[in-house]
Amino acid sequence: MTVVYERDVPAPATHALVVGCGHFPHLPGAPDHDRPACPDSAREVVRFLVENRDALRVPVASIECLITEADGGAGQVLQTDPNHDPRADTAVEAANRANLQANHPQVGAGDRWVQRCREGDHLFFYGCSHGVAERDGSAFMLLDDIHRVPHNKWANALNIHALAKELPAVTNPGACWIFLDACQELIDGVIDQIDGLGGWKLVRATASQLAASRVRSVSLAAARFGGFAHAPAAGGVAHFTRALLDGLGHTCVERTPNGWAVSAKEVIFGVRSVAEIAYGQLSVETEQLGGFTDNLYFRDVADPQIPVLVTAQPSTLLSNSQTAAVRTKGNGVQVPTDAPSAEWRFRVPVDQEYVISVDQATTEFSAEPPAMAVEMP
Repeated sequence: MTVVYERDVPAPATHALVVGCGHFPHLPGAPDHDRPACPDSAREVVRFLVENRDALRVPVASIECLITEADGGAGQVLQTDPNHDPRADTAVEAANRANLQANHPQVGAGDRWVQRCREGDHLFFYGCSHGVAERDGSAFMLLDDIHRVPHNKWANALNIHALAKELPAVTNPGACWIFLDACQELIDGVIDQIDGLGGWKLVRATASQLAASRVRSVSLAAARFGGFAHAPAAGGVAHFTRALLDGLGHTCVERTPNGWAVSAKEVIFGVRSVAEIAYGQLSVETEQLGGFTDNLYFRDVADPQIPVLVTAQPSTLLSNSQTAAVRTKGNGVQVPTDAPSAEWRFRVPVDQEYVISVDQATTEFSAEPPAMAVEMP
């Protein structure tokens, strides 16, 4: 089973498809390509969606999940909710084309996800796996059955670029949120294809549908064209995914007439800053998979806090300091922080001014989302 969460909510509703693939038995050099962080990251996204199911502007109604574990074992996702998880155990189906796009009379998880969408609903896709890029810039996600067909090795590569472009035209949603945590590597085996990679599309739109659609996906990849995505080798949440969930949760916000809200614009342009400033991950170089036209809002945030990174030259100014504090400007309320190090990280509420004092040195900054880097004088 792939449904890990399902309930009835008034329209509009959010329907999610989460895919994590960590095992690639048919790729040359297997098992060297196995990545435990991919299924771990998918599980973390499921957890985030369930935890925030009622906090989104469009509440979560369903989550489909496919996982292939790094050891090739059955995918596992903990029970999400005793009232809304239809599974009798913790197993989910493997992340392969057959389970995403099953043939008649079965219906694959991807097909069910698309068919759930009613006009105005939101669709959310997240994938974490190996990835490659086509010469035209298209991004593809690899599934566990990649290279399984010797005479058509790339047939089971999922075209994420096409998904971002064509999904809104086929489903007429209120919004599509598409996120890919995978490399966009250019490899000889792909470049050498006569007619391009090919792969497969979960949906296919006509030119008329594309022309008529007024919705464009909010889409973001963890790597630029030709670049790489990164994750802890031993497992855990991938670097892009960690920053993405931070941004979707409360940091990639902007002010609206009704308060602060996580916005498409801030997510697209802010996740990279969150990765660097909050987690020290300089390797996250994001790229849009298509342009969006409307600045959509993911959720409201009552009291957003953003990450702050404080550095100094020389770095010993911080690590050897005798006294260090962060206070709000004016009333002098001290902000709780850990002891400073060469890279001092903490979080503060947005839209306020602060004073940082390190021994005899001071500096001021205004907390603006999604993240702030401050250098001591």
